[in-house]
Amino acid sequence: MYHSFDKEVITPQSLARIPFFQNLKMEYIELLSEKINLCKLKEGTLIISEGDTTQKMYFIISGMVNVYRRTYKGKDETICTLSAPTYFGEMSIIDGGPRSASVAAKTDVVLAELKWEDMRYLFDDKPEIMSYIFKNIASTLSLRLRRLNGLYSHQTHDLA
Repeated sequence: MYHSFDKEVITPQSLARIPFFQNLKMEYIELLSEKINLCKLKEGTLIISEGDTTQKMYFIISGMVNVYRRTYKGKDETICTLSAPTYFGEMSIIDGGPRSASVAAKTDVVLAELKWEDMRYLFDDKPEIMSYIFKNIASTLSLRLRRLNGLYSHQTHDLA
């Protein structure tokens, strides 16, 4: 049975199966596994609230989450639904700024939680880990921006 924010430690073997970490050296995966918790959440659990300043990112192990924003009329509008093996919350690791959207469990979900406060000391000792993580995050953000640019260019082309 899932409980909101039940936490377990993730094994190095389980962490290595997450595509984000698949090219990271096993010695680094072992260090990271000591810092990453598994969270088992019930459907409907709020994981991230728009505007929060928490510095955590999450890797979806199983289940689905909805990413949404509140409109100026006060209605929640879903931006997208995410499922394994993707991740979310990465911008807070990069810039520490307020959350740009809310995220809630669409189904019961299992997440691997990476907290900046737990990681920064590890990054000081092993900058290769930070470089690897930031490079993967940058690749994802770049891909998302390219997709958005593609959508925008199709919309503006259709208006001409």
